[in-house]
Amino acid sequence: MSARLAAGRHVAIMMPGEDRVPAGERRDLVLALHGLYTDAGRPSTRAAAKSISGNSDLPAPVSRETLGLLLNGRSVPDWPRLESVVRYLAATSVRRRDVAREVMRFHDLWCADRDTAASESGVRLPHPGGGPSGPCRSARCHRRRA
Repeated sequence: MSARLAAGRHVAIMMPGEDRVPAGERRDLVLALHGLYTDAGRPSTRAAAKSISGNSDLPAPVSRETLGLLLNGRSVPDWPRLESVVRYLAATSVRRRDVAREVMRFHDLWCADRDTAASESGVRLPHPGGGPSGPCRSARCHRRRA
């Protein structure tokens, strides 16, 4: 989570070490997210959540707690929330990233993490295409589920 200093400043969330997020699909996603987060100036979780939740063009609101858990690699939210985070960070990136390309890249990373979590837990997770964010367009998801 974002730590606050006495002067009201925030401390950026650093990429967790391999002891907290071991090598694998989750680490790949969190590492890529930290690239976007850094390019966006490492905004506080409070400011980012407020911007995301106040933007009706984004698929879903995101709390600062969800952002903190995501950046720390502790949990990955459903696709609409992750998509909102990716769109926000890519749009505010100093590198002027192609937002649509980043969304597709992160959807592939999210599918891989989701598949790994499902296989490790033995629970079959529903395909995200049936949710409120609309049909899935990821070739990775379609190949895997065909």
